[in-house]
Amino acid sequence: MRISDTRRSRIRSSSMYEVRRAIPPSCGPLLEGEYMRLRATTPADLAFVRTVESAPENAEYVEQWPLEAHRRCLEAPDCGHWILESGAEHRAVGYAILQGLERPDGRVLLRRIAIAGKGRGFGRAAVRALARYAFERRGAACLWLSVLPANRRALRLYHSLGFVDEEPEADGEPGQARVLRLDRAAYERGGHQPPTGEA
Repeated sequence: MRISDTRRSRIRSSSMYEVRRAIPPSCGPLLEGEYMRLRATTPADLAFVRTVESAPENAEYVEQWPLEAHRRCLEAPDCGHWILESGAEHRAVGYAILQGLERPDGRVLLRRIAIAGKGRGFGRAAVRALARYAFERRGAACLWLSVLPANRRALRLYHSLGFVDEEPEADGEPGQARVLRLDRAAYERGGHQPPTGEA
């Protein structure tokens, strides 16, 4: 069922979206005492965005955008550019970009997610928050992304959250990005168990 134009306008005008521990089972529980907030990025945040994007642990896997590309995304109605905030103090721990929010077929692209500091569960909490926003607030039919095969940490994370390869039998070129997707039915069905070791 598609979201009404009135509801879309109300959602688009909202500057933040919180996912607390009362999250549906399809997204799994967040870390004890934690929640992840998606706050709309502002121009004042872009220095932080570029710092996270270009950090050594991210630069190998995260596409490097010039500031102007980020600015264009902030203004595009089809693009959601978010600062990821965690904890009661709303500490910025990364950023994410969703594209395709206005597509009539409901295919929303998780274009970018970059975390400042790995291994503390922020990536997992952020993907859950982004999935919930895409499916429950924007009426997405599918959330998809591409990831390099060498990024094994990200592949483990996405697979544990229910993402599957779009062409599991395809033989890609070495280093060619793999396309993963999470369909609405899989999101609503849930039931996946996160492995040990948070991303």
